[in-house]
Amino acid sequence: MMLRSFGVLAALVVATGAVPVSAQPLPAPMSLPPSMRPAKKVTVHYTCSGLHVNAVYDNVLDRVSFVWGAKDNHLPHVMSADGVRYANSAIEWWEKGNNVTLSTLPDHNVLTTCTVR
Repeated sequence: MMLRSFGVLAALVVATGAVPVSAQPLPAPMSLPPSMRPAKKVTVHYTCSGLHVNAVYDNVLDRVSFVWGAKDNHLPHVMSADGVRYANSAIEWWEKGNNVTLSTLPDHNVLTTCTVR
């Protein structure tokens, strides 16, 4: 039955030229109207173990930047099954909802957890 339904769907797509919504590419950001384009940079203020940390999410370079341990950190966006994750070979900035976990890699020792101020 499943194959039969798939065959009917495939025939319908071929006959109409329709492409399933999930198969359609997303529009390029610059092709969107200005009001719908993501901001180039967004600053979010966090409290991390009592310290104030400002994270700058750069949507052009696809990375997050913040200061931790008197060091500037610039982490590229990496794949994640849950939340939004930025990492290099030494540390990981993992955002889930309004919370962030900063951990060392590869052992995943938690340095701090952060909440939006």
